[in-house]
Amino acid sequence: MGDSLGSGRRVIADVDQRGRVSLAKFGFRSMQVVIDTTDDGGLTIHPAIAMTVAEAAHYGDPEAVRLLEQALASAREGRLQPLPLRSKGRARDPGRSRIPTRPGRSPC
Repeated sequence: MGDSLGSGRRVIADVDQRGRVSLAKFGFRSMQVVIDTTDDGGLTIHPAIAMTVAEAAHYGDPEAVRLLEQALASAREGRLQPLPLRSKGRARDPGRSRIPTRPGRSPC
């Protein structure tokens, strides 16, 4: 994402009848954003990503973040160890789909 108009440049944007405005001219395409309102009625827009509750809890735990950073540093340095997959050794019911589905829906 890049600000194609430059930082701090003021642009007048048209808002359609349904309250929509295109952010493409600012480099926001095919992405999620967080929009904060300001005290004076303005908006601040930031690129965002979605994550699971478990991922959010992980990033809120300083020890977990430290361990992840340590693991990434080890990987960058080539210090890798194969780990057995959790699925190894478990018998799987051949009739069960690997893709979870809602009742009444096919996995495809």
